[in-house]
Amino acid sequence: MKRALLLALIFAGALAAQVNTGSISGTITDPAGAVVAGATVVLTNEETGVRQTATSTAAGVYQFLALPRGRYKVEVAAPGFKKLERGGLELQVGGRLGVNLQLELGAVTEVLNVVAESPLLVTTNANLGVVLDNRKIMELPLPGRNPTRLFQTAPGVGGINSDLGDLRLGGGRTRLVEFYVDGSPTTAVSDARSTALPSIDAIEEVRVETNNLSAEYGRTSGGAINIQTRAGTNELHGSLYQFAQSDVLNANDWNSNRRGASKAGFQKYQFGGTLGGPVRIPRLYNGTNRTFFFFNYDGERQYQEASLRTATVPTEAERAGDFSQTVNTAGQRVTIYDPTTYDRASNRRSPFPDNRIPPSRFDPVAQYMVGLWPLPNRPGDPGNLINNYAGFASSDWRRNDFTARIDQNFASAHRLYFRITRKSSRSQPSYWAGPATAGVRPSWETQTGATLNWNWTAAPTVLFALQLGAAPRDFTYYPVFEGFDPTKIPFAPNARAELDPRFIPNMTFEKIAALGCTWCTTWLRDRYFHGNASVTKIWSRHTLKLGYEQRRSYLNNSEAATPSGGASFDGTWTGINQQAALAQRGSGFADFLLGLPQDFSFTGNKYHWAVLFANHAFFVQD
Repeated sequence: MKRALLLALIFAGALAAQVNTGSISGTITDPAGAVVAGATVVLTNEETGVRQTATSTAAGVYQFLALPRGRYKVEVAAPGFKKLERGGLELQVGGRLGVNLQLELGAVTEVLNVVAESPLLVTTNANLGVVLDNRKIMELPLPGRNPTRLFQTAPGVGGINSDLGDLRLGGGRTRLVEFYVDGSPTTAVSDARSTALPSIDAIEEVRVETNNLSAEYGRTSGGAINIQTRAGTNELHGSLYQFAQSDVLNANDWNSNRRGASKAGFQKYQFGGTLGGPVRIPRLYNGTNRTFFFFNYDGERQYQEASLRTATVPTEAERAGDFSQTVNTAGQRVTIYDPTTYDRASNRRSPFPDNRIPPSRFDPVAQYMVGLWPLPNRPGDPGNLINNYAGFASSDWRRNDFTARIDQNFASAHRLYFRITRKSSRSQPSYWAGPATAGVRPSWETQTGATLNWNWTAAPTVLFALQLGAAPRDFTYYPVFEGFDPTKIPFAPNARAELDPRFIPNMTFEKIAALGCTWCTTWLRDRYFHGNASVTKIWSRHTLKLGYEQRRSYLNNSEAATPSGGASFDGTWTGINQQAALAQRGSGFADFLLGLPQDFSFTGNKYHWAVLFANHAFFVQD
């Protein structure tokens, strides 16, 4: 016991709770109901063949702790009694089974096989929750095969959305639910969702705890969700799957039918496979009953074409400085005035001859950037010629996930497993109105979750458990200006020294579609490290558990609002005067060609912030 406690203290500084494992315990009695002390109890995992041995105490109590979910068989042998065998004990993730066994008098060579007993009652704890087993997970229809939709089937779950940020359990507050994968906490600091959630085919069970949680649970207002991944067994099993959706098989929606529009393009493919079993290397190693592996890959490709969108872009004549056919939104002809010809006496400017701006007056920045707008592809609305461009705003989304797990059993005293899940995705919206369409930001995200778990049965009544884990997450928004190099925009030297050359300035107009990006780039680095060491000691009918947990969270965030500046053009400079009413203003695009914005703002290249959280906790439970 002292040795186990010493190890717990040594590892505490680098050490999540053992909430994914369960236990099987009970009392052994003779036909008269008296307890049987000193009986040999053997517990076997019927799927992996792993065996553990214990001896009943003076009170006739036996207990097996830190058990992974699975189907178990218990065998009891004691002098003067028949050997008892009972199989088919289904232990769920985090479950506590009370299995009392009554021996019969006879020779130990005789076997009493107990079958078809009443369902076991879990009386060893008061936790309230529900378990979603593998059959439900695999057979329930889930939209998009999204694991988060599983939680909606459990009582007391509310407020769920795609990223789990608004999840509530048992009436608790949002953003305070704890997520565990294989007993390791994975709740992200940035948005309170689970990092690196395994795919459906890599999940064995889900346990939703809503009340009366064990002492090792913490940092939760309403409950916890514990996800147990699949592990290999003594039999080699695998699967392949693919799911497909296409606009060819989909009906058109009601609104599109009403407008006479065709179906938007849509293709979605989700595919992958699993493989698990014992580790066997011919002539070198046979891992039957000892070493097991499991691997899952899950990929997704989705292309979606949104509804038809319209925008107003400069005409060929306007790009050449010819505004003779330009009208405002009311359909009235727009007069373009020369801002260099202001007459103080009349408070007027002189119009450009024939409403044409000479190319020699074009600003070099505007002249270089005018090609960012596509040419009109439709006549525009009658009367004002706006919405002269139409295009489908599509999106391309790709995801690749994998989960790998290795389990190792060293005799009956030591059990070790390591699991890693990695998810990577990329979203690429289309620049439907040119390479600098405002509001379009591709994104990249990677999530990783890893855990290492070691259980050591130091003595028949002493268990030492250690778990280490990490859950890093990286997220990036970054524009990709296809076919256009922002670094070649001919800014003045003093402006280039201040502006980020990688981005196109955000430019807005009173009529023409905006250019560039706001919040051009965002990157997020979310790091979560945790560990737990605990010691469990059995005294008679008491099971005392004490432990220490440490969590360290790092959150780094960097965002750039308008790193290349932002400008607006509203026709003030080409209006009749600087104070002209809206009806007497010129054209914002004409102002742009002359290089005269109404205002220009620069909020700096980026801002960066970082925070560190360190949490320490001790727990004791009997």
